Amino acid sequence: MRATNHAPVALVHHELALDAYLQALLASVPDEEEEPLAAAAAAEPVVETIIEVKPPPVVAESAIILPEPVVNPVPAIYQKEFHALFFRIGEITLATPVTEVRRIVEYCTTTTALPNQPSWLLGLVENQGEKIGVMHTAELVLGRENIQRRDFGARPYRQIIITRQGRFGFACDEVLEMVKLKPEDVRWRHPQPGGRAAWLMGTVSERLCALVDLNELTPIRR
Repeated sequence: MRATNHAPVALVHHELALDAYLQALLASVPDEEEEPLAAAAAAEPVVETIIEVKPPPVVAESAIILPEPVVNPVPAIYQKEFHALFFRIGEITLATPVTEVRRIVEYCTTTTALPNQPSWLLGLVENQGEKIGVMHTAELVLGRENIQRRDFGARPYRQIIITRQGRFGFACDEVLEMVKLKPEDVRWRHPQPGGRAAWLMGTVSERLCALVDLNELTPIRR
């Protein structure tokens, strides 16, 4: 009886799961528009006179269409192996490059609220003599309407990931581990300057989790 190879089927299932994850995470992000193909200019038919010696055809400079340069979606600093910090928010695992992280501290529920502060800002905490704005990471990533089922007063965050600049921190439930990644371990998003969800760098394929840029995830970076 011939043995059945399940590897291709498993690979297809993994790719489908990865696509489904991206679609769910980017439900509010418009798809990247495809670049329209450049239309070739219609040339008028040329009537040639037959002579003994034909001159080489002359191509008008304006009719030459150069191919557009291919944009590498992998940022230059991540085109070699790099370390990523994995952390958890509820049931969702996220990762961020370690180069974006300054330190990790315990979450303090006694944050200092600011007047008219937005819902994605939990308040200020003082750490090592610095005032740090604590971000409501779940709301920034998932949206306010998708986190209403959790009572953060009864089940608060447990840790804060402070960014490299030291001005902001992202609250999370648990910092999991630091892992070395290769560029091919990530399905990178093509650059979308000024687009929505610019913080989403790509997806770590094997772990089916988003790789996020904490600096871009910060709503205010002044």
